[in-house]
Amino acid sequence: MDDPLERGFAVAAVRALGARAEAVCARRSPALRRFAAQLAKDPAALAAEAARLDATVPAGLDQIHPSWYEAPPASSRPEAQAWLERRAYGRLVPMARAGDSLSDRLESADSAALVELIETMGRRRVAIAFSAAPRTALAQLCARLGEPAASQLLEQVRKTRASSDEVKEAQRAMFHVEAEAGSLFLRAGAAWLGPALAQRGLDRLRRVAQRMARDAGELLLRNAGPPPSEADGTQALSLAAALLAPARPRA
Repeated sequence: MDDPLERGFAVAAVRALGARAEAVCARRSPALRRFAAQLAKDPAALAAEAARLDATVPAGLDQIHPSWYEAPPASSRPEAQAWLERRAYGRLVPMARAGDSLSDRLESADSAALVELIETMGRRRVAIAFSAAPRTALAQLCARLGEPAASQLLEQVRKTRASSDEVKEAQRAMFHVEAEAGSLFLRAGAAWLGPALAQRGLDRLRRVAQRMARDAGELLLRNAGPPPSEADGTQALSLAAALLAPARPRA
């Protein structure tokens, strides 16, 4: 259960109803029912989850891009300070400690690296979609993009090798990407990576989004639905992993 709002509902329900919370949570989703059942059976887990949700300042605040929040003023009254902090930080999720998995590496990359990764993915997505399109359509898009984006796209198209299924998937996906030329690659990349990350957990998606400037991060959050297909989501994560892989030193 990765949605912080749903977890908060489960904690409140178990605190109020005990084991009966399972039936209440079942009306919202099977996953929430299972989570409530776990909390009802494990007082230590309930206490830990409640403490995490009750925290007014999310863990790892220094890892969150400052455009996501405005630090609250200080107050000498603890209850007022807690209210101010919840008001400032309540929509943020705690940041996780870095690890070796793909999600962990995404969650520890800096803002500039994440934006570059998403733009690279988006450029590849656009290139796949236009690799089988008429040259006139590609020329019109390049004229809208301007330089250097047009030359970057043409280079990507020249080296793109994609199956007919990948081309069709990319073309379908591009129908749902807002056609703003200045941010086309970023939008296309967010629309590709966002759903794949969301399948690994909404908290993970939000942690990645919070590392970037808010306008870029919200592009990911707006693409939190399921990927068009399992293969498409797998391909997005595989490409992200390849782009995040450290460069090997030359022999």
